[in-house]
Amino acid sequence: MKRLSCLLLSCLLACSPDHSSPKAESLWLVATSEGELPLDPAGILPRISRSESVTLPLLGPHGVTLRRQGGPQRPRVSVVVHEVAERVLRVGSALRIVGPPVLPLDARGAGDLPHLARLDGALARGETTLSRGAAAPTQLVLIGGAEPTKITVATRSFELPPGPCAGVITEVQGAQVTFDGTVDQAFFARVREANPKPVTVREGEQGELFIEPPQVQENESWTLVFDDLPPTDVRHREGEKRSGAALLVDVAQEVGLDFVHFEGPDEQLDIRPTMGPGVAWGDVDGDGYVDLYLVQGGGRSPSVVPGDRLYHNDGRGGFRDVTQAAGLGGEDGAGMGALLADLDGDGDLDLYVANYGVDRLYANDGQGVFHDVTDESGIEPIGLWSAGISAADIEGDGDLDLYVTSYLDYDPAKMPEAPEMGRYRREDPVEMLPFAFPGERNRLLLNEGGLHFRDVTEAYGLADAQGRGMQSIFWDFDADGDPDLYIANDVSYNTLFRNDGQGHFTDVSFATGLDDPRGGMGLAVGDTDRDGDEDLLLTNWQLESNALYENLLLAPFEARHRRATFHDSTVRAGLGGAGIGVTSWGAVLFDLEADGDLDLLVANGYTSPDYRSTGICVGQPNHLFLKQEDGKFHRVEGLAALERRLPSRAAAACDYDRDGDLDILITANNAPVELLRNDAPRQGHWLGITLRGEGGNRHAIGAEVTVHAGDLLLVRSLRSGTSYLACEPAELLFGLGEAERVQVEVRWPWGKTTTHGIEQVDRWIELP
Repeated sequence: MKRLSCLLLSCLLACSPDHSSPKAESLWLVATSEGELPLDPAGILPRISRSESVTLPLLGPHGVTLRRQGGPQRPRVSVVVHEVAERVLRVGSALRIVGPPVLPLDARGAGDLPHLARLDGALARGETTLSRGAAAPTQLVLIGGAEPTKITVATRSFELPPGPCAGVITEVQGAQVTFDGTVDQAFFARVREANPKPVTVREGEQGELFIEPPQVQENESWTLVFDDLPPTDVRHREGEKRSGAALLVDVAQEVGLDFVHFEGPDEQLDIRPTMGPGVAWGDVDGDGYVDLYLVQGGGRSPSVVPGDRLYHNDGRGGFRDVTQAAGLGGEDGAGMGALLADLDGDGDLDLYVANYGVDRLYANDGQGVFHDVTDESGIEPIGLWSAGISAADIEGDGDLDLYVTSYLDYDPAKMPEAPEMGRYRREDPVEMLPFAFPGERNRLLLNEGGLHFRDVTEAYGLADAQGRGMQSIFWDFDADGDPDLYIANDVSYNTLFRNDGQGHFTDVSFATGLDDPRGGMGLAVGDTDRDGDEDLLLTNWQLESNALYENLLLAPFEARHRRATFHDSTVRAGLGGAGIGVTSWGAVLFDLEADGDLDLLVANGYTSPDYRSTGICVGQPNHLFLKQEDGKFHRVEGLAALERRLPSRAAAACDYDRDGDLDILITANNAPVELLRNDAPRQGHWLGITLRGEGGNRHAIGAEVTVHAGDLLLVRSLRSGTSYLACEPAELLFGLGEAERVQVEVRWPWGKTTTHGIEQVDRWIELP
């Protein structure tokens, strides 16, 4: 057995302050950018923190300002100077500097800590076992949970008190550490003694304290340390339960989705680590329940790259990580989008993963086990920055072709010359700006059978010269029976290509008015006005409203009166103001409460990092809009599941629990995944439909389904690849209102139309 010597030091440590109703007689308040907030009762006040829940001081003309509240004595103040990636903790009666953190080998994160990725900690629950990698430091840093936790290292056991607490186990030489209980964070890091220094403190006329911070080098930061503070019963604010209507409830941890996205350096100072991750829903093993593939980032040095994850749906409302058993998890490059589709026509779902680096194609053996066939597939993994993926049978030959967008040609040598940058600073480094780089070429990969593809982008007229592609979507906007293609481009003109049915596409963006050059991100298509054709929702950047384009091509009255093919109805639909001030990415049009109207969920998160604290992208609340009788979308306020501020990216709907309503999976950059279970009161009946296709298109991708339900006319198309970096399952779910019998009309991708009378609703059916 390897040498093992252990020493456990622990003490009560409040890791983050409670921002609600502190006891007036026991606190000092510190001036922050959000107003006055209670000082951490442990007496730790960092200049920079990788946790958004930690109070950070506002540096005013007098330095850091503390105001006396209630009459406690003046504390002793000192300062610790350390590296930016390090943090100061109290361990027993001593101060320790820890960091930078390194993830344990087998830790992917879970639990209630929303800032897990910021801290690079790994939450441990129950009987979790962690082991360190060869390159990791030998010190294991623990921050305790709500209950006492038994910690076992080899044959020795210790107890970490409830906390939050801090403990350090030193000299863990390759041993396994087991937690029986709950630990909020567990990570390996270098630990050294802190050397606090005196700091200049002046007292104001009202008894407030003015603290002059020290001068530090470029790679350094500082933490103020306060001693002689009175006791307080301030609670850890992350444990507080927020109120709000329970239309959607985040159940990710409850159902076993312990996925946390990790990408990029400690401070994200260029655009590459900020754009992902994506998600794909699909029944990979054919058991009737939809499984989940989650795309991982490139990791954070020196931590081990966690890898993408595949979660099996157990049919009882839970998920189990089957990544290794499925032959996955070894992807290279930072992940972007993913697509689960039957690309070889054998009835099971294959997997395409788009990366910044090299794309990967995996063949499914029919049992949910995948084999990497990239090298022999002909997709030419040439190292583009691939982003979104969509699939359709563009030429009517019975198999699915692929369109893969590419984002930027990220090369600092290609940035515009800016000699004045030496004197002036923008809010963001130039490396964070998408318009500073040329766009990459998108690719149309024609399916030649047997999971072999040929790049025919130029020949089919789909090069999309605008570039900076985010997400594409196949959409028969003119209802002529073949799939057209729309592409959302960032800081470039968006593009609509019309399919002539003969294997060639024509750019009609300008003619139709869909070329609006904003910061296009995500896409959703649906019949929002219930007139029998499908409309387009485009999400945009922070200072630009999202756009809803109503399709008027099939409206004879509008054509006679010179109305455009598409009408920008964003303001009329009530969506104009909500998109200003947030950067929107994934979007889902779905019927939340089965009343027959399409509602809307938009995933939001800023593109730039919080340079003052976490160093990674700023979180923003997601938005839910309900379609009302006045024809407008009304935003739902006070919904706890949407007010959690994460840098959300992809959003994809799926009835994962097979209860007849659509739930929403939302990914976030450097943060945990969220699964929003639909708990909305149901306003009507429902019908779920899967299609059994012909030839190589076994799931009938591209079919249009029309449901006549009483007075309701409901139109949905079955597509593969949508939203932002997302893939929804090959199935359709209709809210029927009060109708108990419906008629279903299917226009199949090969031109045939069938009609089906459905006498029994509130169930899933398959149509041949």
